[in-house]
Amino acid sequence: MLVGVVSRQDVLDVSPPSISILSEDDEIEYKAKLHVCKIMRGVVETVRPGTDAAEAAGKLLDLKIGCLPVIDERFHVVGIVTTSDYVRLARDLLSHRRLEETGVVRP
Repeated sequence: MLVGVVSRQDVLDVSPPSISILSEDDEIEYKAKLHVCKIMRGVVETVRPGTDAAEAAGKLLDLKIGCLPVIDERFHVVGIVTTSDYVRLARDLLSHRRLEETGVVRP
């Protein structure tokens, strides 16, 4: 069952700045005490396997998030949809369109 998500921004928000006022030992101790449960977001937007791809893309854009866990009827994670998936899809569609325009289409 999905209990939370940790984003890259969540990790950055709790990381000491690159020009840290902490000593190296203090930074190691700080990181050792940091647990996922302290930085994860417990309220997570999700989609189902049957969710329309355009609807999922709309959620990513509207909510300004980078991923949507895909959950089944028992709330188990069965996949994840990311903005990278949509960029890859756009690239593939644009490449296919360019090939059609030049008369060279590959299956």
